[in-house]
Amino acid sequence: MTSWLDKWRKWRFQRRSYFMLDVDKLRPGDIIFSTERAASSFLIRLRTRSKYSHASIYLGDGLYAEAVDVGVRTRAATTMVKEQMKVIRLKGGAEAEQAAEAAAERINYYLHAPYALPSAILSVISSVPSADSRALFCSQLIAQSYFDIGIAVAKGIPPTKVTPAILSNSGLFDDVTEAVRFRTRAVPEHLVFGHFETLSDRETKIVEDMYQKLRPFFEQRGISVPPQWIGMLRILADLNNPSVQEDLDFKVITTMRDAGYISLLGAAGDEVIKPFAEWLIALEPSKLTDQETALYKYTFINALPALKRQAEIDLGNLQFWTEEWQRTKLGTFQVLAKYSDTERNQRLGMIKMVERALEKLRSR
Repeated sequence: MTSWLDKWRKWRFQRRSYFMLDVDKLRPGDIIFSTERAASSFLIRLRTRSKYSHASIYLGDGLYAEAVDVGVRTRAATTMVKEQMKVIRLKGGAEAEQAAEAAAERINYYLHAPYALPSAILSVISSVPSADSRALFCSQLIAQSYFDIGIAVAKGIPPTKVTPAILSNSGLFDDVTEAVRFRTRAVPEHLVFGHFETLSDRETKIVEDMYQKLRPFFEQRGISVPPQWIGMLRILADLNNPSVQEDLDFKVITTMRDAGYISLLGAAGDEVIKPFAEWLIALEPSKLTDQETALYKYTFINALPALKRQAEIDLGNLQFWTEEWQRTKLGTFQVLAKYSDTERNQRLGMIKMVERALEKLRSR
């Protein structure tokens, strides 16, 4: 039964317009500000006297990254739908553009890192650092990535104290909001209301779960615990003690299985690929409104670069893990090579379906 609150939200949704991003006009390193529906968001906005409580960064190829409750994740820029939005870009010419691209690339180092909610709140009221040195909050992630390439976004303020308000008012950036956003009413309701989980979100949580489950193995054997899951795999590949290496190899494979990492491939087929294929078969463009057609075209056109980029990453992963497997003969890398191969094939299948969807929409 629909509650009065749900009815009110739907009524409000139907009468409001929202902002989305024009992916063709964004550049890697662009910083996107928005307001979220959460108590912590209200506290941050109240304390910093800003209408923005959240920051994310554009990576290129239709993808952006952000630090949220599940951790540091990436998503398609076409899924960002906000009532309030601001976008800034590093000032300067070609040199600044290259620096911004480097900052966006640096985000890869922090992918899947945990979220620092206490630090996000404390950053606006005190200098108490997070208990977990690996954890990051939204604006800290961006400030840290720029700091890593030699750019302090706020002079004299460390990344752990950079709030969305400080970042949005930095003199190093130009406001390019009007050039990269557009207003629309034709948006999917689930992007505006409620919490929706992508497979990428699930992967982020699983990777952190695997990391935490493997920590004791390293600590008990006096091996320095790396800050990232990928670092654990590097240590596995280069261990000089065959006995410990064999034990860790077994432990990693077991952890990947028990945490649900490998079964994500099945989830992708059941929850994404199969439903999309069924939708595509049933799609009758002549029955769509002009707004619906425009929204689908926008989504699919901008999804293609992200899918193709990820397919390239999948191929690189396949080649890397295959080489590691051939070099070390460890089962972990054999499993990861097979995972990457299957994931790439799924991605290539999605690319073909998206291209087919665009053909049908353009025939309208």
